[in-house]
Amino acid sequence: MPNPLKEYIFSGTINPSNKDTLIHLAECMLINLDELENLNKTEIGTLKEIITKTHIRMRKAYGHNNENMPRRASFAGSVNTAQFLNDTTGSRRFLCFEVEHIEYTHEIDINKVFSQALKLKTRLPPLVQPGGNQRNQCE
Repeated sequence: MPNPLKEYIFSGTINPSNKDTLIHLAECMLINLDELENLNKTEIGTLKEIITKTHIRMRKAYGHNNENMPRRASFAGSVNTAQFLNDTTGSRRFLCFEVEHIEYTHEIDINKVFSQALKLKTRLPPLVQPGGNQRNQCE
């Protein structure tokens, strides 16, 4: 992550009843959820609720009125076991990748990677329309 964007990453516990979590959903670009396999059934249900929200309605500290803010945060997580999704309703909200190795020493300029990603984002149509509940269009 480029240094200027690191302030927009949150790593830790999320709780939909906590006002700070709601602010992170609206203001962060990435929420990192470590150790997903330790979540119980209730917490997984709560996580599903949070990641499907399109807007957050809340009153910020010292604010007078509620604000309706778009959820900007995307989510990433890590697990140590392959079978962490034991939910009977399915796991379509999760796109899983198995990582065998990470090359920490590289010559790639991460600022250029994010610059290219932003350029692609502005030129290409979104895969899922906002507010829509569409299937993966890459099928």
